[in-house]
Amino acid sequence: MLIALCPRKLISCKLDLRVLSSPNSRNSSVALSQMLGRVKATIVGKGKGLKRKAPSQISLLMNFIIWNARGANSTEFYRHCAYMVKLHNLVVLFLLETRMADHTHLTVEIQLSAQFQSPTIGQYVGIVVMWKDNLVKQEAVCTTPHGVHATIKVAPDDSKWLFSAIYASGHIHDRIRFWQSLEDMATVYKGNWFVAGDFNEVLKARDKFGGNNTNNSRSTHFWNCLNQCRIVDLGFKRSKYTWSNKRYTNMQDLILEKLDRCFATDEWIELYLESTVTHLPRAHSNRCPLLITITSQQYNDHRRPFRFESMWCSHPEFISIVHNQSTSDLFGNTNISKTNVTTWNRHVFCDIFHKKKHILAKINGIQRSNAYPFSR
Repeated sequence: MLIALCPRKLISCKLDLRVLSSPNSRNSSVALSQMLGRVKATIVGKGKGLKRKAPSQISLLMNFIIWNARGANSTEFYRHCAYMVKLHNLVVLFLLETRMADHTHLTVEIQLSAQFQSPTIGQYVGIVVMWKDNLVKQEAVCTTPHGVHATIKVAPDDSKWLFSAIYASGHIHDRIRFWQSLEDMATVYKGNWFVAGDFNEVLKARDKFGGNNTNNSRSTHFWNCLNQCRIVDLGFKRSKYTWSNKRYTNMQDLILEKLDRCFATDEWIELYLESTVTHLPRAHSNRCPLLITITSQQYNDHRRPFRFESMWCSHPEFISIVHNQSTSDLFGNTNISKTNVTTWNRHVFCDIFHKKKHILAKINGIQRSNAYPFSR
């Protein structure tokens, strides 16, 4: 909570909240933005007249969870799901391994308005996607026993992207075939792609605690799939491991692994630079639910003042742009020059500061992710 006290006789008062750049800005900015998201305007007061101007801010587009439930057909599980939907204000909920053939009653109980499900294999698997149809539009693309692929469009954002909810097989030969199907899919689909779920495989030795050593051959198959699909690990917050064998009474028998992950293409990451993945506490399952918070940067309508950039002088066309005026009026020439140079800069140099921000955000995301070998 932030409280600002201003003297009554003060004729001018300004409150300015800013997100400072830091190595942890990718993880902390969303938590701060959720608090600042309620700030509608910066108020600059003088006397009785107040002027409002819209600030630049990070707006929350949607929260959704993907979770290997390991069985969802119980009243206790229904209550827990309803609690998560309300607590995190979920727009979409993906459940894996529900072991249910019909999810209609579950959808009604947790107060979501639409659903799409993948067929079960006997009493196993069962994948369901539930969402609020007034806030998000989904179009089923493909369903298999090991995943649901759907095109998502979140209001008010007009961008469409492909979401793949993954439930990889526990058998290595089935997983290798599934990796190949993802690679084939990547050769066809070239748009924004978000891939998340239970991959049933560890990538590195540090993704596992206890038990046998990791199998390098199996990890290599997984790595090759990620490289062929050109998807990047988005990192995470909170708990390092997402699966447990629950043998907490004897530490020598305890095994912890990171089997659940979120990946995305560079195009998706550039679209939602400040989005985060949070590992929620394990409850009703030996898997952590993955909470994905998708945010978007909103900019105010105020134009930046014209500023001369020294790099323009290094370009051979700059002098001719400045000299190419049709009036002898000094002020007219100045305005025309600003317009022409601004247009020329947009086409020749583009917005290098915006590009730099995107590149630094991508580098920060890569270096903080677990897929980066020197992140820890």
